[in-house]
Amino acid sequence: MRAPNLLSHPVFVRLLIGTSADALLALICYRLDLNLATTSLLFLLAVVVQALGGGVASSLLASTVAAGFLDFFFVPPVLTWRIADPFNEVALVAFLTTSLVITSLASKARAAARRAERRRLALERLYQASQRLLWMPPGADVVRTLLQTFREVFGLQAACFFDGTTAEFQIDGQSAGLAEATRQAYIAGINRNQPEAALTVRCLHHAGRPMGAIGFAGLRDAGLTAGPLVTLTIATLDRALAYHAASQATAEAQAEVFRAAVLDGFAHEFKTPLAVIATAAGAIRETGPLTGQQEEMAETIEEQAHRLGSLTTRLLRNAEIDREQIKPHLKEAHVGALTAQLVERYACQSNGHRIQVESGGEPIMAMADEELFGLALGQLLDNALKYSRPGAAIVVTVGRQRQAARVRVWNQGASIAASERHRIFDRFYRGVDGERSVTGSGLGLYIARKIACAHGGALVLEHDAPEAEGTAFCLTLPLVEREAYLDNTVDQLAGSR
Repeated sequence: MRAPNLLSHPVFVRLLIGTSADALLALICYRLDLNLATTSLLFLLAVVVQALGGGVASSLLASTVAAGFLDFFFVPPVLTWRIADPFNEVALVAFLTTSLVITSLASKARAAARRAERRRLALERLYQASQRLLWMPPGADVVRTLLQTFREVFGLQAACFFDGTTAEFQIDGQSAGLAEATRQAYIAGINRNQPEAALTVRCLHHAGRPMGAIGFAGLRDAGLTAGPLVTLTIATLDRALAYHAASQATAEAQAEVFRAAVLDGFAHEFKTPLAVIATAAGAIRETGPLTGQQEEMAETIEEQAHRLGSLTTRLLRNAEIDREQIKPHLKEAHVGALTAQLVERYACQSNGHRIQVESGGEPIMAMADEELFGLALGQLLDNALKYSRPGAAIVVTVGRQRQAARVRVWNQGASIAASERHRIFDRFYRGVDGERSVTGSGLGLYIARKIACAHGGALVLEHDAPEAEGTAFCLTLPLVEREAYLDNTVDQLAGSR
């Protein structure tokens, strides 16, 4: 390794120039036979010029050399280092002190100017980087664009991002140890500076949680720019996540509108063929006497056509409720009687299920729209039939819960997974098992809860049903005030008499 050439060092060059300038000025003033006062002012001016243009060391040396020249050439006795008059000694000390103070102030001012210039350049680069990231096109590789922008704007050797979620890193540029240093900084949760390798690594946190780390190779003025670069990185990633979430929400909303329109269209298209099938089955009966097997087949056709017609009507009603705000026509309704009627209707298509209704002797009156109540309870019964094995028990319990009528539908079978319970009432959500084994639109529970809420009630899933291997839904509706119900009953009895 070659030894550094001291003669070419900038500090040595400034010292040589300052000393030569002081010597030249001393020679000129001596030749012109200038007095001590005039020469002192000229030397002070020279010291100020050197302090503004050079470093601290060269300025201090220039002050000392100037004081020496003044003593040797202009303080009596001349051409000696002795000082005969004490006042001249005081003047020389005052000159040296003044020049040193000026040198110190000039050095501080020059250092402050350099810091201000560095800040200005850092802000200018940060602004340029933020502008490029702000106008980043949608769908661009956010991390790749981020790293490339930092490397180009700040003149980095390389930039690296470590994703704490996927434990993967991306790097732009070439740096041997940057990727590993970034990963280690994230694992340790500590910011790292390696001046010998010119590496700077900062951990990234979002909402108080670590999300990754970003590293820079060759970042100048890391103390000024590393913090703002971290802030800019988090803001850019947060903006990209927000844009992705908004785009996904818009796409899901459009998909839901499309699916609702398709369901509505299919239901309307089914109406006419079903009516034709039912009419044809009735016409077959009227053509003449049928054998027992033919009669049974005709009855099956009519029964299944009626069932499919009911399903189509319910699908149309679901689509209508999904699109519009529900406005139930409330009136006093006997919840137990309505529940028993609906269960009896479902019993014929129970596929061997044992449906049991449990209710007390006291009539439970609630404010309800009978059609909408039947639609909501029918959805719960339909789910109980579809999601339980053939022959399993289904128990419907009618009772009171504080100031509400409560209808509980429990079916024997596997319970809903804990990870899906918070989503089962979402539109079109059917769950993993439901999508694999059971057909459906995913609107049923959403519509049922919407109906319950429109009545001022609720529909909830019991998380901890006491029965083993079962699923229970509870539908509640506001009760009719007891006094109003009794008064209405008395009025009806009086009217009938």
